[in-house]
Amino acid sequence: MFERILGQASVKAKLGRALEMGNITNAYLLTGPEGVGKRMIAEDFAENLLGVRLENSPDYKCIGVKKGENSIKIDQIRDMIGDMSIKPYGNYKIFVIDDADKMTVQAQNALLKTLEEPPAHVIFILATTEIHKIPATILSRCQRFEFKNLSVEQLEDRLKYISENENL
Repeated sequence: MFERILGQASVKAKLGRALEMGNITNAYLLTGPEGVGKRMIAEDFAENLLGVRLENSPDYKCIGVKKGENSIKIDQIRDMIGDMSIKPYGNYKIFVIDDADKMTVQAQNALLKTLEEPPAHVIFILATTEIHKIPATILSRCQRFEFKNLSVEQLEDRLKYISENENL
């Protein structure tokens, strides 16, 4: 599980244990520098919870900044809230909010109302590089995972692995 993610051993171990023990919460916050695997971990975690590939699941939705815009608008959060009322095919409905720091104040307030009393079948995974832009009221309702930059050794090992597998 989480094999395609380089590094982040602590995050992978904690999320893996949560899956194994069935100890799932309603809201997760993945924070750290750009390009360290937050979105990939969110996708892998969602696939493990749903038991199917994400492209085959109506119970998974990723929300982010739309092309040509610079923020996540309240309408996107309202659409997500509307989707939550539809029962999942499996056990969960999972919503990933990528670039969560780019939500408008109205979008943050709408999300906060839902985070205060989330439906039991809904799981939120927020990902951000700028945690200081997330209101404390939202932070307090999420289980937080901090991602670290990869070491030079980890990057060198990955480049060697890729080069060998691609016969370069």
